[in-house]
Amino acid sequence: MKSEPRKGVQPPTYHSKYPSFDAEALELNRLLRATYHSLIDSFQRCLAASGFGGNYSRYLILRSLAFVEGGNLPQSEISRQLGVTSGNVSRLLDGLEQEGLIKRTVNGLDRRATNIQLTPEGQAICDRVMPPVVELSTLLCEGFSTEDRAGFRDYLERFKENADSIYPMKSESWYADAGPLP
Repeated sequence: MKSEPRKGVQPPTYHSKYPSFDAEALELNRLLRATYHSLIDSFQRCLAASGFGGNYSRYLILRSLAFVEGGNLPQSEISRQLGVTSGNVSRLLDGLEQEGLIKRTVNGLDRRATNIQLTPEGQAICDRVMPPVVELSTLLCEGFSTEDRAGFRDYLERFKENADSIYPMKSESWYADAGPLP
């Protein structure tokens, strides 16, 4: 299905004010942002239907902990993976800890650092939520051939490289090496 240009944006007027205007680039950017929001909303609905009472960021923390070797991650690594400040992660972890889903421990090598690990209750949540999330990921790719998926991945990787190179990030985020999301 072809996407219609966003209503209210009038390319001829915009173009007269900004001669370097590229209508296709603007529409692709708009569509990518809209897709991102639809994707997050879809995951939120999936999580809610699975009985998970948290938001997508809380799920990402639990998911990271469920798949990490050794069973725990430094809080700073969780912050890096989510691409958010340590203060934001602390607030998310406070809630998960109050619900008994994670446990904080002092890092044995660096007492200033805190390690985070799933509790049995947190692991049970992951075990319940993961199958529907994996199914959603599969459903989102329905109708795409193997070649379509490879091309789509290539386009998104190039788009991300462009985005990262224009205004470089201060630190690497997990999205650079995230791999497939279950």
